[in-house]
Amino acid sequence: MKHDDIQRALQHAPVFSPRALDDSQRPLNVDGSAQEREAVHDTSPHEHDHSRLEEASETSRGFEGCLGPVPRVAMLGGTFDPIHHGHLRSAIELREALGLDHVRLIPCHQPPHREAPGVSSEERLAMLEVAIAGEPGLMADDRELFREGPSYSADTLASLRAEYGPQARLVMAIGHDAFLKLGEWHAAERLFDDAHVVVIERPDHDAPLPPALEALIAGREVETVQALMARPGGQLLRLSLPTRMAISATFVRERLALGDSVRYLLPETVIRHIEAHDLYRPQSE
Repeated sequence: MKHDDIQRALQHAPVFSPRALDDSQRPLNVDGSAQEREAVHDTSPHEHDHSRLEEASETSRGFEGCLGPVPRVAMLGGTFDPIHHGHLRSAIELREALGLDHVRLIPCHQPPHREAPGVSSEERLAMLEVAIAGEPGLMADDRELFREGPSYSADTLASLRAEYGPQARLVMAIGHDAFLKLGEWHAAERLFDDAHVVVIERPDHDAPLPPALEALIAGREVETVQALMARPGGQLLRLSLPTRMAISATFVRERLALGDSVRYLLPETVIRHIEAHDLYRPQSE
């Protein structure tokens, strides 16, 4: 084969992203096999018509414009005061249920709707980091610690969208109690401009929704993960996780303040950090 023929053959050969062929991050079928995620071909724009280019942009452009499967990322925010097993099980099960590449756990620096925690943002981040060390798919994210003013989720989602690009499937996961107040949040409409909202349901909670919330989510709700992930954002899914652990950070802090055991409520690494740094110390008698 002549040199020119070889060059032409190489130019037209499909190029696959390595991540497109990697089973390790794919959601599983019932039989345990990895679900198919579309392998992406690298093609030259002049070889296809405009509609094909639009389709490629919609389905295959991912992080920083690279070719490959579209990233699936969730934000799980909170004060994490302290991080406990309830937070961690929710993060792991959320990742499994939605087939996410990773869950970013983001400590809230200045909560807009409550008093600031008694433990610093830096210490809460440190506890989070030791809690998830070595856990695949969970990431501690410190971006709110470096932003002035109240830690609004709309601003955090905007920064994540800018980081991952317009086609990434971006999710904000919240608990049911927070969901009921979502209509009162700062720039609530902007949340759906940049992400989906996934509500971690409480099986025993069936109260009517406030009118402001009804108006906010009208026409946005979908019933399946597949429908949710068909678009980069703008929709709402209610999700029941397998093990909703009834652990509250308030309860943990109360036990720590009394000098009572919190073993099996928190990871041992977090307990050791609390003891080493004299956090949540027992109340003086």
